[in-house]
Amino acid sequence: NTWDTRASTLVAVESGASLVSIGTGDTLYALGGAFTPNFWRYSIKNNAWDSRAATPAGVEWGGALVYPGSGDTIYAFRGNTSTNFWAYSITNNTWETKASAPGTVNGGGSLVYPGSGDTIYAFRGNTTTDFWAYPITNDTWVTRAAAPAAVFGGGSLVYPGTGDTIYAFGGNNTSSSFWAYSIANNTWETKAASPLSVDGGGALVYPGSGDTIYAFRGNTSNAFWGYSITNNAWTPMAVAPAPVIWGGALVYPGSGDTIYALRGNTTNNFWAYT
Repeated sequence: NTWDTRASTLVAVESGASLVSIGTGDTLYALGGAFTPNFWRYSIKNNAWDSRAATPAGVEWGGALVYPGSGDTIYAFRGNTSTNFWAYSITNNTWETKASAPGTVNGGGSLVYPGSGDTIYAFRGNTTTDFWAYPITNDTWVTRAAAPAAVFGGGSLVYPGTGDTIYAFGGNNTSSSFWAYSIANNTWETKAASPLSVDGGGALVYPGSGDTIYAFRGNTSNAFWGYSITNNAWTPMAVAPAPVIWGGALVYPGSGDTIYALRGNTTNNFWAYT
């Protein structure tokens, strides 16, 4: 339950920053956000960042990354009040444009893969309740049941490794909303509210096993929490080393005991949480 400083990102990150793991236990990828096309790779073993092919356009609020469990492709929202949705080839280090999102994505945009199958799920954010599914093979978008309330800054999605349920922050500054979505039933359920309201920089991550989802509050706070799935209850964890806001992000690398985090807040702070 401790934090450690890791190698700084190549440039300061802000709104639209995102982290994703491809499950190797070593390699992470990141969007820098802040209206830039910055896209980087991080080696845990070497504690070093390097630049990869720039995104097709600058990324901002609602930028998000997701890896669908296997294969060569990472998927990304541009955010920035656009409908842009892209695919990145890990092997070729190239980007490709995919089917546009059904509406413009902004703060609270988020992507998640539920562990198996062919479908990615997404929040649009942008102060809407829109929730979508993207069947990868068909390169199409499908509207799913609307979120219980509007999603904006701090909106986040996470899948806890097994089962039928995706968990979500609504964000949107004044909201402590935390929800569970049943994939099979296409329904939402309200869960225990987070201890404080979540805003920009709010983020969720599941560390591969166990009963706990971890979360940044964002909202210019260093609050870091654990959520017990079984008990439907939140517990304060060791606070982050500094306040987290827009661009805050969390990721689990696929093995081991460590979560990695971007602080955001127009800094290049990158941390590890054991």
